[in-house]
Amino acid sequence: MAPADRWRDTGERRKDGSPSADRDRDAQVFDRLSIRTKLIAIVVAPLAVIMVFAGLGFTQRRSESAGTRADVARLESIDAAQALQHELQLETLHSVNFLTGEGEELPKVLVDQRKAVDDAAAKGAEVVTGDCQLANGAIVQETGRVPIHPLQFMARAYGIPEEP
Repeated sequence: MAPADRWRDTGERRKDGSPSADRDRDAQVFDRLSIRTKLIAIVVAPLAVIMVFAGLGFTQRRSESAGTRADVARLESIDAAQALQHELQLETLHSVNFLTGEGEELPKVLVDQRKAVDDAAAKGAEVVTGDCQLANGAIVQETGRVPIHPLQFMARAYGIPEEP
């Protein structure tokens, strides 16, 4: 066997001891390619795989960021609801103190607290509703606010707890 053919030998042999004809044909096809074509074949395949993984990573990160924006909007609405609840509790406390007291004029603390309740209610009053998934996705992307279904909004208004 010639030294140049040694790297092509896979161990497949004919009955007469010479290398397999299929292996020779494969080696001849590769030998006929120019160096430029060989380099392109060596570089393009890994680049194509890298591009596919980069595209998959991009779409995954994009969907994660949309989910994060939705979570932020939910947390902001929860914070607004908690602030309103706190202000209402303080107003109730001041109202009870006024009603059990002997004064006939509203104390300044109660008037200020009612203004604080109104401010907290106005802050949390902006609710976005929508029943179309495509429109809801666009609303989240453009405004950062998560729309709820109109029936969920009505259930909240009537104090009906949400189902998990």
